[in-house]
Amino acid sequence: MVDNKEKLDIKGVIRTLADYVMLSSVATDSTSLYYGRAGMSICLFEASRYLNDEYIEDYAFTLLKQSLVNARKDIRFDAGLSGIGYVLAYLIRNKFVDANFNDIFRIQHDIIVNEFLRQDYENMDLKGLIQQWQLIPYFHYVPCEQVSY
Repeated sequence: MVDNKEKLDIKGVIRTLADYVMLSSVATDSTSLYYGRAGMSICLFEASRYLNDEYIEDYAFTLLKQSLVNARKDIRFDAGLSGIGYVLAYLIRNKFVDANFNDIFRIQHDIIVNEFLRQDYENMDLKGLIQQWQLIPYFHYVPCEQVSY
């Protein structure tokens, strides 16, 4: 419990965490949501809005751009394209970036959908089913009707 005499400096804590995230981003090659730059960009966009800090926002945008040039075909939510797409959709929906999802992520979206549809779910083991289940947040946040065919 916080003593009334001790005021918690929320902005100071958030700035320290943002500094830590920015420093950590240099040490990772991952572009994923859970383990890399895409996830870090969400943290930094949220921190930049709360702190009204343009430097943090610019850094977050740089991390997002680095994530979007990911050439991997992995569609997993935690470590692949669907997590990166989720980040982009989240940032657009919450007005952190002004962009068109279709223009930026259409090819990757098609990879995700095609890979998802080609799976043999009847013969898939439990681990495989759980990995596919993790795609639900992507498909929930990026409705297929949002991407034109």
